[in-house]
Amino acid sequence: MKTNRELYRLKGYRQEQAQRRKEAERLEGEITELVSRQRGIKDTQRNPYGILSQIQSCLKEAWIKSLVLQGDTFNLEAEGGDSIGVLQSLQGSGYFSGVTLHQASPSNTSGEQFTISGRISGHEK
Repeated sequence: MKTNRELYRLKGYRQEQAQRRKEAERLEGEITELVSRQRGIKDTQRNPYGILSQIQSCLKEAWIKSLVLQGDTFNLEAEGGDSIGVLQSLQGSGYFSGVTLHQASPSNTSGEQFTISGRISGHEK
């Protein structure tokens, strides 16, 4: 009888440890993904072409008329597409922070003309 209780207790302990191991593996996967994503952000920020690529990927149907990269900031003048959509895409990208739409007006060509500025997140000086 004592042996059966001990066996039952050990089985419960083993199940508990298996659940903890599964949770630890899941968390390790999340950590690996976050570290990988952060490395990607830092690598992009060291490379002006990577920054340009990230901005371009957020432009949707717009095109860059002027882009100034200075230190950890950018100032973008673009045309076409939807300025609010581009603003939201830049804000949600994880690569940029403090993104602000300064000006937007209808374009004679297509969509809008607009100016947006912001910071390159985690940019190393």
